[in-house]
This record gives sequence, structure tokens and C-alpha cells, in this order.
Amino acid sequence: MEYNYFSKTDLLASLNIVARVDNPIRNLDLFLKNRQKEYKNYAKQAKDLQSRINKLKSYEDGDLLEYFLMDCGFDSKYSSDSWDNVLERFLKYQDDLNIDIRNLLDVLKKDDRYYIQVFWKYLVTFLEENYSNSERLFEQIDVLLEELPKDKNRIKETAKDYIESDPDTKPFCDKSIKVIFDIKEFSEAIKKSIINLKKKIMTHSKYIKLEREEKPESEDIEELYHATMYTKEILKKGFSKVKPKTALGVGGATEGISLSSDKKICFDIARCFKELIMLARGEISYLDVIDWMKRENIDPKKCNYSGRESEPETLGDVYRLYRCYIGLSKIRTDPVFWLMIDDNKFMLEMAKRKVSDVGVLKCKVNVEHPDVKYVKGEMEYRVPPEAILNVKLLR
Repeated sequence: MEYNYFSKTDLLASLNIVARVDNPIRNLDLFLKNRQKEYKNYAKQAKDLQSRINKLKSYEDGDLLEYFLMDCGFDSKYSSDSWDNVLERFLKYQDDLNIDIRNLLDVLKKDDRYYIQVFWKYLVTFLEENYSNSERLFEQIDVLLEELPKDKNRIKETAKDYIESDPDTKPFCDKSIKVIFDIKEFSEAIKKSIINLKKKIMTHSKYIKLEREEKPESEDIEELYHATMYTKEILKKGFSKVKPKTALGVGGATEGISLSSDKKICFDIARCFKELIMLARGEISYLDVIDWMKRENIDPKKCNYSGRESEPETLGDVYRLYRCYIGLSKIRTDPVFWLMIDDNKFMLEMAKRKVSDVGVLKCKVNVEHPDVKYVKGEMEYRVPPEAILNVKLLR
């Protein structure tokens, strides 16, 4: 058997490579719902900060806060106004964004895929406009952060001086210090979140626009991942240049090795491999799969299976039951296996493997190799062995 051993030159070429393939959104509905929750939480924090700042301003009609900030080293005694500007502008941004997300979630409930794609393009424009509006928010955040004293200890020392001079100011000083650090942390967090949101949306938009075999933007050498039942063999000898007759193909790839830039997908596949091996070896039962289904209120009859009354006749039946569960589950990711052999034969071969054989490999890959292809539908690369420069076991 011929293998692709890694040359010293290839190995050195692959060192210190930082991957830059940005993965599209795997589950748009879940992604948007999570963003709703995230920004709802930020809005709650913003309103809480507003309330706390207003209470600080009630001390001596705001004079105490102004002088305290100046003594702490703030550039302006009106720095609390910058806090107000950031919080008010963010709440407006959050409200607009929530409307946009809610509109797309409503559209995703429709069955017309074409209409969803059209509306997605419309919504991207909407979100880009929201991002443009957020630039003013970023300006306000930058002003706020620039006004913060560079010496954090000065804030605490100032509070100590105030308390020594007038012990009655201790509640005010304690609350002021907490607000100062909380508003800084909040401002940095929302700016980072908004930038990441825009980046993720634009990445998904580029993915939608990719032609069938067009590759995503990347470096010449990328870090990609591969789930396999043959970790020991690959780590010892490298990827085989000719597919071994005993190897089980489950990805549907007829040319090249399937690798993904999304390691979570590979971990999901590896989990399925482990469960299938345990099912094939009798370490877990088809009854466990039935229980998993019932926990998610999935009727086993949807899988043409009657339930506990009759035991599956073959391992192929067990495989089909498991595949049905994975396909219907709302909490599991469906790797969409495409078997190269009969279901029953596949499971008999799986019985020869061990759970410890399964792992996720991190590979340094020359994606500019002429034979490397990107399959948009599966969001994966099809890579010839000679384009893989280095392999490590991720888990």
C-alpha cells in the first residue's frame, strides 16, 4: 500500500499556519434565536446600568459624581454623559436588530426555499444598514474608553481618599467604582459582539453566493479537520493514496479525502461513529436509541419501526433506526452518511472497530493544490493525500 509520508520540507511549510476559512452559519434558525437571546441580555444589562448611573447622579444633584470622575483622572467631568450616549444608542440598535431577526425567523417558517433565499438577501442589506448605524455607537464607545483613566489604581485610591475625608461617601464610592468597570466591560463586549455578528452574516452571504465548486477565501495552507475510525493507521502511516479495500466510506466522496474547516461537524461525525460501533458490538442496544427518540418525543413508527414489541432482525435494521433518529432529532447534528456498502455489511465491519479507534484529525492542507475541490452542499473539501502536509490527533 502506498502512503503519503510527510517530508521535512512539507512539515516546515505547514508550521505556524493560522487558518482563515470562515465557516457559514450551520443552523440559521438557531443562530438567529441565540442572537436574540444574547442581545436581549445585553439590553437588560444596559437598562440596569442606566438605572445605577441615574442613582449616582442623584448624589448632590450630580456634582459629587462629576468631581469624583475628575479626581479619578477622567478627561471630562461630563464623562457620565458618554455612558448615557453609549447605552441609549445601543438600546436603539438592539431594538432595530431584534425587528430584523424576528422578520427573518418568520420567513424561515415558510416552505418556499426560493422565497427564503430572496428574503435572506433583503435581510442582509437590512443588517448591513444596522451595522452602519452601529458605527456611531462605536464612536461613542471609543470616546468612553478614551476617557477612562489609564491608571486603574488611581480610581481606587481616589475612592479611598473620599472615604477617609467623609465616611458617608463610602456607598457612593463603592457603587461608582463598580459602575466604572461594568460600563467598560459592557462597552467592549457589545462592540466585539456586533463586529462578530456582521462578520458571520457576511461570511454566510458569501457562502450563499459561491458557485458550485468555488472555494471559500483562504490562505494557501489551511487547517482542516477529518473524522475517522482509523486514527492509529493514519497517524502511523499517513493517508493512503489508494483507498484500502477494508476501509468504510461514509461521506459519499468518490475522489479525495473529505475534510472540513468546521471541527464541530467532525466531532459530531466522530460521535456518530462511536455510537454506531457500540451498537454494532452490542455495547448499547437498539432500546437505547428508542429511549433517545422518546426523550425528544419522536415516534419510532416514523422510522417504520413498531417499537419495543419487535426486535430488529439485523444490524442493518439497527443502523436504519439510528439513522432515522439522527435525521429527526432536534438536538443532534445529522452528518448525512452515504454508505458505499450494504447497511448490514457496514455494521458488521463496524463491529470490528473499537471506540478508541475513532478520532478527529487536524490536518495542514495545501488547498491550492490543483486537485483539491470544495463541495458547497456538504461544506467540505475533497483533498488528495499528497495535499495533506501534516496530521495531528485533535481527540
